[in-house]
Amino acid sequence: MDLHLSIIMQNPKIHMLPSIWHSAMLREIDVSSLMDTDTNIPEESLINFLQAENDLPSPTPFITWNNPNYPSFLKRQPKAPPVLFYRGNLSLLTERVIGIVGTRKCTQNGRNMARQIASVINQAGLCTISGLAYGIDKTVHLSSLSKTIGILPCGFSSITSPQIQTLTQTILEQNGLILSEFLPHHPPRKWRFIRRNRLIAWLAEEIVIVEAPPKSGALHTAQFALEAGQSLWAVPCSPLQNTGAGCLNLIQAGARPLCNLKQFAFHLGISYTEKEIFNVSEFAQKLNLNETQALRILMKKVIDGQIKTLSNGYYQWI
Repeated sequence: MDLHLSIIMQNPKIHMLPSIWHSAMLREIDVSSLMDTDTNIPEESLINFLQAENDLPSPTPFITWNNPNYPSFLKRQPKAPPVLFYRGNLSLLTERVIGIVGTRKCTQNGRNMARQIASVINQAGLCTISGLAYGIDKTVHLSSLSKTIGILPCGFSSITSPQIQTLTQTILEQNGLILSEFLPHHPPRKWRFIRRNRLIAWLAEEIVIVEAPPKSGALHTAQFALEAGQSLWAVPCSPLQNTGAGCLNLIQAGARPLCNLKQFAFHLGISYTEKEIFNVSEFAQKLNLNETQALRILMKKVIDGQIKTLSNGYYQWI
């Protein structure tokens, strides 16, 4: 079943987006220019700037700029979205949020690093945020399912990729949060991916670029983070590795190199004890066994309390 239809069936309520806010979205009004920082803007003050539109029936709930759940720190950014559509646990917007992004065409080393960083953040009770893309983004979400936020580059009714539909559903089932600043029927477009990256940078207190080639979209996230005054980290790699060349360029330009997880955890003020994370295949290779034999040993160690299971088929020594 299509994810969007499934969600509507679970929650058939239709939400009406008032004409004032609908018009503000369509005309891309910079609501921040109409108010002082941290002041709720009354809808009446928009009337002189907007022409009336018909209310928009939406299957997706939303929060507007003047809603108390709208993040106050987001209001400080110029041209912040006047409306945020959402599914899931909106309270995650009140948590400490760390952004982790990177290329879709990542290496296994990149996935492993993203998994380790996300696990450290999640185990300390912090929340991750990423872009619901393949590669690094997907790894981040699946490695921190208890607290993760995914940002869509389209409206909720326009999720076309089956894999992204599945990932979105998994996050929602684990009490995560999905956000979009686009009207439900708006399809993915190149410029909307850039806007998605901007929102990630604005919602996170720190941004980590795990792996990114020189023209990666993740570098847009880095640029937005710098413009917003957020801390920016990049994971170094070999100069011969093109998938990480963008990270090396960022470090050369002044981004903090994330050389080890203990250093990063210390910066965030969280505790970290290094424990290896691995899957069945990696465990089998170390023991020179086939995966069936390795899995039997793994299950016994899980039962004995020596190893704990993580998400997406990974394990960690206790």
